Amino acid sequence: MSPGMAKQIADSETRRPISTAWDHHRWLDLLLAADMPASTADPMVHATDAASITAAEAIFAAVYRILLEMARHQRATLLDLVPLFSAQIHGLMHCLRAPRANATPEQMEQFHASLPFPLVSRHAPLPTACAHWMARLLSALVDRGAIQAGTRDANAAASTSQYQRALGKHAPYLLADWLAIELDPHSQLTGPVRAALQPGVFALLDLCTEHERHYLQVSMDQAGRARFKDIYRDYMAHHKYTGKA
Repeated sequence: MSPGMAKQIADSETRRPISTAWDHHRWLDLLLAADMPASTADPMVHATDAASITAAEAIFAAVYRILLEMARHQRATLLDLVPLFSAQIHGLMHCLRAPRANATPEQMEQFHASLPFPLVSRHAPLPTACAHWMARLLSALVDRGAIQAGTRDANAAASTSQYQRALGKHAPYLLADWLAIELDPHSQLTGPVRAALQPGVFALLDLCTEHERHYLQVSMDQAGRARFKDIYRDYMAHHKYTGKA
């Protein structure tokens, strides 16, 4: 990542929040329109030149900034947009996938053709910095400072618990997405990406109730349940606050 791009990301995270709900509706509509399967007939699908990859990273960063803005400062508005918001997180998460080293050319073709958000994911995997941004975005969904920032007006304060419940209904599906990527036979998350993303996975677990975690487990196959137990054990040991000394 260039120093200039890093500075723009840092500046955007402290920028004054957008003041109107229309901005978010419009942006999410535009983003969702771009979130469609890639065509293998598109000559740009397998473009690997450095300029294109840098552009893809910049697009990822721009979408990240919009979603982070909503999570931190526009929670009342987000209540009406949770499905669209979750769809964008789904698309960004798949941009972190990498094909396995032993993938055949045909499997590579299928891998690229199946990815959502092809404008960016055709260049997957993106740099590890993108995984850090994803984790920061997911963490913002339950960040106590963000909740306090969102309670500056009475309507936002009243909707905080409703917001958490609404996101909690979608968190199991995002966790299932992450598990599917982890266990996919033709793609993977690299070690650095997996480590960078872990705080975000823990944040999704924060959003889940016991009932939602149980629902997720019973919907998995044996491999999925085993991987989920591993991450949940780490979550309980290193992340979840229990109140015990």
